[in-house]
Amino acid sequence: MNYFGENERETQRRFALFRTRVSMPVLVWLDKRGCTSTEITLLSALCGLLFGLSVIFSLKVAIAFFLLHLLADSLDGSLARFQKSESEHGAFFDIITDHIALVTICAVPFAGDGRNPWVFPVYGFSYVLMITLITYG
Repeated sequence: MNYFGENERETQRRFALFRTRVSMPVLVWLDKRGCTSTEITLLSALCGLLFGLSVIFSLKVAIAFFLLHLLADSLDGSLARFQKSESEHGAFFDIITDHIALVTICAVPFAGDGRNPWVFPVYGFSYVLMITLITYG
């Protein structure tokens, strides 16, 4: 089903071209080093988990893991398409690992000492923004 009008589809098409142009050097670099989209998905999940856990100890380290998580999460599907290795299994694996990281991040304000209650709203907003841009781009 497609709920988008012609203008919206054209905007999505243009954004997809822009995203491809921007990410292409990174995709080529990853491909030359033999990286797979599954490895990038695992890296994204690991960084998401480490972001959630490091918020309790160091804001700077947490921000670094957060940015790495977002970057890896935005590249795994693109890398799979670039390598022509996309599959339903890979898409499902990506969703599962995204949700594991999200659950960890949501639990941190409750598991920690309460110093960082802003973690979930900031992560939630950033995650939804990135997924929206990736999905509709």
